[in-house]
Amino acid sequence: MSFKGEDLSVSQEWSNVYVSPDLTLKEREQSKQLREELRARKASGEKDLYIKFGRIVPRPPRLLNSTIDLDKPDIILLVEVIPKALKAPVLSPRLQIPNYTSYTNFDPDAPLQNSTRGIIIYITDSLNSKEVSFTTEFQEQLWVKIELLNYSYLLIGTIYRSPSTDPNVSISKLCCVFKEVLESRPPYLLIAGDFNLPGIDWSDDNFSGNSYEQEFYDTVQECVLFQHVNEPTRFRPGSSPHVLDLVLTNEENIVKSIKYSSGLGLSDHLCLNITLSCSPITINQSSDVLSYNFNKRDYMKLKSLLNETAWLTELQDLNVFQSWNFFMQRFKSAMECSIPRYHKPQCRKLPYTNHKVIDLKHKKETLWKRFRRTGNHLDHLRFTEVRNSLRPLTRDLRSKFEMRIAKEVKTNPKAFWRYVNSKVRVKPSIPTLVDESLNDTEAATDEGKAEMLNKFFTSTFTRESMDNIPEFQDCDFVTSLNGI
Repeated sequence: MSFKGEDLSVSQEWSNVYVSPDLTLKEREQSKQLREELRARKASGEKDLYIKFGRIVPRPPRLLNSTIDLDKPDIILLVEVIPKALKAPVLSPRLQIPNYTSYTNFDPDAPLQNSTRGIIIYITDSLNSKEVSFTTEFQEQLWVKIELLNYSYLLIGTIYRSPSTDPNVSISKLCCVFKEVLESRPPYLLIAGDFNLPGIDWSDDNFSGNSYEQEFYDTVQECVLFQHVNEPTRFRPGSSPHVLDLVLTNEENIVKSIKYSSGLGLSDHLCLNITLSCSPITINQSSDVLSYNFNKRDYMKLKSLLNETAWLTELQDLNVFQSWNFFMQRFKSAMECSIPRYHKPQCRKLPYTNHKVIDLKHKKETLWKRFRRTGNHLDHLRFTEVRNSLRPLTRDLRSKFEMRIAKEVKTNPKAFWRYVNSKVRVKPSIPTLVDESLNDTEAATDEGKAEMLNKFFTSTFTRESMDNIPEFQDCDFVTSLNGI
């Protein structure tokens, strides 16, 4: 009877026995020397070493950690984090990453369910984030909200739809989740994950004929979502590549670029490196503007601080620019000590507002504060009356303003496009440029794009030959130019 080495190692009787491959005498001697060298190097303090192909090499780092060290992402979305055969708890310490806050759709310290594959979202600690839940039942979903500037936020959802579930039921529930999320009207929405819908060809909107694929595609169109993945994300030997991982957003220009790289570990799915064009609020950062509060200024202190400087002595050896910089430095330092600052909310004035609208808004805020202070029913009626009169007024002014700029679009196009751009939440940017003349060299940074565009523009200029420059001959003028 024959046994494999892995079968013998399970037995307690053979646990300390190493079964080596069939080697020649010379190969055994070399292997023995390598093992002795490996023990000696580990004893001297070297770590993460192992024997590979007859050489002692450093053990490669964990792929996720190496990806974090290389790319330094702010957000990490992972699906299928639990192996299928795993029964014991994952344990939360094993899921922690330094300087990241983790969110999961399962309890890592509880016994696992067979149907759960697990989703994890990592958010860097420098961002303000919190988990969000929705009422629609769909097991493999996880939602996190990240605060952005100007009192906005980015809602991130990670989805995993198992191919072993009933597609008609799971897709129907998933479509209900999408509709519920859109009803909350998030300013910025990003949905990513493994949807396992290989029958949809997103490049030309073709389907394999399944009704659930048509239902999912129609829901994406109905919710006005944009799908950004245009390359296969899953490769497996013996089967054709498919687009199983999707990236959906409610704004087309929020995704600046997507880079496709090899998967983590033994996964046959690619990693998607997504660059977003939005400005998050970092820790200890406010969306308000820090302004001077001149109502609480101390001009006498400001004057005394400025008098402490011997201006004639300090400025006598400086030129104009140096004198100006020196004065502004001292003046700003004195202002910081004598004029307090406060957080001024950033409020954008609408182009169609007038004094009547501003007065009604102030009156509404005043009545609301009075009602909250007193709780009187009459104060609430006064607030409701002003609020109900303000809303129709703003709608009428906006309608008239839009009609006017639409009529004047040919004579005043700048006003039209200024208003249109003010309604766009994501500003379009120049994408990554590719120079075909230099072996498809890419320019992703602003400096690289400027250099590539400058090189292209200068290539269209006419280059005059400097070899044959004509010589000008002196001419005798009979009359002179007396005036213009």
